[in-house]
Amino acid sequence: MTGIAGRLAVSYQGILWSVFDGEVNAILPTGDILSYSIPTPNDGSFASFPKANLLVFPDKGVCLAHNDRLWSLNISDQTLIVEEMAGGIFPINVSDLIVSPLGELCMSGEDNAKNKQTWSYTDDSWKIRGELGDFLTIDDSGNLWFYGGDSDSTFNFAKGYTVVTEKGLERLPLRGIKWVGEVNSTGQGSMLASCGNAILHIAHDGNRWSVDRVSLLSPESTYLVNKAFLDSSGKIFFGFKWASPCP
Repeated sequence: MTGIAGRLAVSYQGILWSVFDGEVNAILPTGDILSYSIPTPNDGSFASFPKANLLVFPDKGVCLAHNDRLWSLNISDQTLIVEEMAGGIFPINVSDLIVSPLGELCMSGEDNAKNKQTWSYTDDSWKIRGELGDFLTIDDSGNLWFYGGDSDSTFNFAKGYTVVTEKGLERLPLRGIKWVGEVNSTGQGSMLASCGNAILHIAHDGNRWSVDRVSLLSPESTYLVNKAFLDSSGKIFFGFKWASPCP
């Protein structure tokens, strides 16, 4: 299962979880409601992700991200138990929290020096993922798309994307592309990437992702890196409401 942190979640046991202003509620299939107020730590940890958010793991149940740290949520004898997870204090200012197809909790954000980083929570600690750049999107198959990381000198931000699939990491190099921008799903196995004056049509052939074709835009549009959308008539739309026929 893949998902971005939210304030409502349904676990595999059919329990509806909600969180608001530090209070967690679990609505059981019987209709009973269990509640718990989370204590607020004040130890100088990051405060960039103040809202409480829920994540559902395939094998770990429900996790709560709140006050820049992680909490596990469990129910025992009709009692809601909330416990802080070991080593779960956020190491960076968080912009995105995501559960990957591999069942890992990943975060993207910035450190105090404004360096963009991605970390994953494994073995009760956060580990920096140098092979992953900033988080971009989740495609229709639940894969996570990131900019290429900078820990490998042969594959970095300027050269393409890294996709986290249920099989592992897949790299999509973009040789000769000057600007690498955002990607957006246009259907199962199909993505659009905004790369300067080039719109890349990326397709999955059943084995891996590759650039299927390239649409070149006018020279005036030499720095388009925000999300592009494709409508049913073949027009490409951009975030600033500019549209162009698909070349």
